[in-house]
Amino acid sequence: MKKIIKIALIMTMSVVLIACLSLFGCKTAATAETTAAKSESLTIGYIMGGPEEWQQAESDGAQFACDKLGYEMIVLNSDYTPEKEITNAEDLISKGVDAIIMFTVNAESGQKVAKMCNDAEIPLFLLDGNVAEGEGKAVTILSYSFYDLGYVVGSYVSEKHPGSKMIYITGLPGAGIVEDYSKGLKQAIKDGGAGVELVAEQPADWDRAKAISVMESLVTGGTEFSVAFVNNEDMATGAIGVLEENKLLENVAVIATGGSAAGLELIKEGKLEMTVAASPAYEGMYMIKMLMDYFAGKEIPEVVNVPATPITIENIDAAVTWTPDENMYNSIFG
Repeated sequence: MKKIIKIALIMTMSVVLIACLSLFGCKTAATAETTAAKSESLTIGYIMGGPEEWQQAESDGAQFACDKLGYEMIVLNSDYTPEKEITNAEDLISKGVDAIIMFTVNAESGQKVAKMCNDAEIPLFLLDGNVAEGEGKAVTILSYSFYDLGYVVGSYVSEKHPGSKMIYITGLPGAGIVEDYSKGLKQAIKDGGAGVELVAEQPADWDRAKAISVMESLVTGGTEFSVAFVNNEDMATGAIGVLEENKLLENVAVIATGGSAAGLELIKEGKLEMTVAASPAYEGMYMIKMLMDYFAGKEIPEVVNVPATPITIENIDAAVTWTPDENMYNSIFG
């Protein structure tokens, strides 16, 4: 656990470093003239990437802050469809919103949305996913370092399960999230030098039903593994069900990311060994703080990484809630 705790502390410190380094490359803030007019009556467009619990908790965090601040928030959902992401942005731009927050589904569609927002002079704030190279620019990206999250998992497996065969059931590729997870995971396995072998890596697109299908295919196909890393706890729930049905769970260590109430319950039940916990509600709420600062004329870092904490049964009380509340709001807005 000492290694895991050390990694978590490094991730926490990185937030300070990124914020400081960004002083040399911050996005231009809103002008003083627009600040006075808009800071009291913002209308924010919010584009969710998909319908699952993580996305909803991010939106809930943002909505909680908007309600407290008197901002209007219009929420649309892209259902992980690039075409719908673009039409959602077109809809919000036509409504004349003051800013757009978006969890981008795909880097290419994200670039198109960024260009549309720039042309309409509407600032774009990105949650988690990035946009492809191009003319379109976002004000900032608020995200977890998915490379670091993958690295944490790889380090944990190397330390706790040396010599193991491991499978990785991923989220939806295309926005850079899964790609960074994979890079971090593989680098940590290499650095760990513990003989861990990644024998399968297959996408399930953040969908429990697809995760069930992938796990069933791996099990019935005879893939040998003793560790399963599943990219979120909802998908992990489905994968665990397959392992239970085939009487394999007692021989497989399941690891996920999230920190949801359901995920923590799985840890308590002994079905999930470890999760890298973060709070999407905190992330969504913090984005509203960054947006408020932007319209107050403050400089905004181009990238801000939010810390995450590895959680096992030993430190389960350290997980941050996914439910926005007054304590969370006060910790962010003071």
